[in-house]
Amino acid sequence: MSSHSVNKELVRVRFLRPFDASVERCNLSYSLSDNQVLVKTIFSGISTGTELLFYRGLVPESVETDAIFAREPFSYPISYGYAVVGTVAEVGKRVDSHTWLHRRVFCFSPHQNYVVIEVDQLICIPENIELQDAIFLPWMETAICLVHDGAPLVGDNVVVFGQGVVGLLLSFLLSSFPLTSLSTVEKSCSRREVARSLGKNAQVYCPQQVEQANFSLYGSDQGLQKADVSFEVSGSVEALNQAILCTRYDGKVVVGSWFGKQSISLPAIGSYYHRSHLTLISSQVSFIPPHLSGRWDKKRRFEVAWHFIRKLQPSRLISKVVKIDEASEVYRQMDENPDHCVQILFSYEHTT
Repeated sequence: MSSHSVNKELVRVRFLRPFDASVERCNLSYSLSDNQVLVKTIFSGISTGTELLFYRGLVPESVETDAIFAREPFSYPISYGYAVVGTVAEVGKRVDSHTWLHRRVFCFSPHQNYVVIEVDQLICIPENIELQDAIFLPWMETAICLVHDGAPLVGDNVVVFGQGVVGLLLSFLLSSFPLTSLSTVEKSCSRREVARSLGKNAQVYCPQQVEQANFSLYGSDQGLQKADVSFEVSGSVEALNQAILCTRYDGKVVVGSWFGKQSISLPAIGSYYHRSHLTLISSQVSFIPPHLSGRWDKKRRFEVAWHFIRKLQPSRLISKVVKIDEASEVYRQMDENPDHCVQILFSYEHTT
């Protein structure tokens, strides 16, 4: 237990300004309050779409950051990230050391080697789940949230736009549904191959094939079926436009991407959408959707996420694990070629 001030070297990623991500080493002076713990980070996972918004300066200044940052207005420099796995290294006076000390945990935290956090904000990692699988908890939860919001029916045709981590996990969940068809659309050839390996029941297309489909309100003369429900999780405005065009009359388009300050041009809104009676649904994982809050809470959704993490073992989606010291170069490469990797982890084993 810790009741006095302790000093450790803190190693963390800082977004100093647009296109400038730096690894900062500074002093962490802390004294645990009664209900706090110190987590020693082993891995943290990059959320490519969201973190590239921070890296590229595309986060609107008017947007408040989430609960990790006490809902403070956004400004540079900033630390960002939300997927950390590690072990509890120290506990406060009121924290049961037999229960928590050395326990493997997940926490929502930026990329850094130590995290001081309230014990009730930790999520225990089940014994039969590896750390590199556990890092996928927030993205599996997001995929579940998307399915809840889209609510596909038996016999529906479903299309998923984007096969990054969230899109792949979403396609995995949907592949077990009794759908008439499941299709995925992804511009990256390597990600299309990963999609084929995960979604045994899914047809995989590139955006050019979608463009060539001659859609009417009810169908197309190509292989791609008109969707009852489309999911957009690509981060691409062009993909959102395609999702609207390929969704049938009275269908649903579930938008999971955060576009930030990207310029939004949706020609489909001025043409097909006007007479289609489509429903556009904004899906965001931070809260339980109001229509489910009577039966679902975050605890239940996390339990379901752990179930599917056990089933899939998503660590197979990890493209590479790099030392936290290499973060500046990692973000530069991601900016230049964001579709090259599926999931990147930072490792902290070499930090003190």
